Amino acid sequence: MFGLYVGNSSACISMLKDGEVQVLVNDVGSRVTAASVEILDNERVVGVTAKAGPNNGGNVIFQSKMYLSPERVSENKVEGYCSVMSKEDGGYDYVVDTGSKKIGVTPKEVAIEIFHYLYKIASSASQGCGDICAILTVPHSFSQEAKDEFHDAALTGGFKILQVITDDAAAIMAYDCLAIEEATRKILVYRAGGTSIDVSVAHVVNGMLKIVKSVFEPGPSGNALTTAIFDYIARDVEM
Repeated sequence: MFGLYVGNSSACISMLKDGEVQVLVNDVGSRVTAASVEILDNERVVGVTAKAGPNNGGNVIFQSKMYLSPERVSENKVEGYCSVMSKEDGGYDYVVDTGSKKIGVTPKEVAIEIFHYLYKIASSASQGCGDICAILTVPHSFSQEAKDEFHDAALTGGFKILQVITDDAAAIMAYDCLAIEEATRKILVYRAGGTSIDVSVAHVVNGMLKIVKSVFEPGPSGNALTTAIFDYIARDVEM
């Protein structure tokens, strides 16, 4: 059994085996994979290689997950090294320069490439035995259409998805909060991503979980914090 998380900035996959959960490493030995895809004429490159060393300034895509759900797109959206085109239906497509031609790539196609990359990690860990079954997490604020697109991308990437749960519910279960003996407990879940934040309030009553309220805010978040820390250190060095 595997657990899947694909975000705007990063992705990871975990495996449940013999009652223990292990976060798997990718082909460069990291447990976190950059959610970046480089589009070449006959190849797709996923991860830090795509993010760190683009061969062509117009063919690297990152921060793509938010484009699956247009209402999540920040006013200060990050497009990667290629441009984003708004469609009449409110969605988005990437215009990618592969070096020999320009092609259109959908955010769903980007997600499929990332899921397929994670699938290869899972297949290696399970030694290719049978279906690769997984639990997929999705943002609470995703529209049902976006959740369906994300789920379909994971299926196309090779996984057999047994269940889809929201990110905030996954965090609560990861800390085993449902096993707490208190009759009623309120829990605050705060996610600081690279370009957005999510805050959810949940009630746990006798082992039953209910998300009471969830708020998504695009804009400054993890990247802004990183910049602030960098600027502070730079000023300290100058002094």
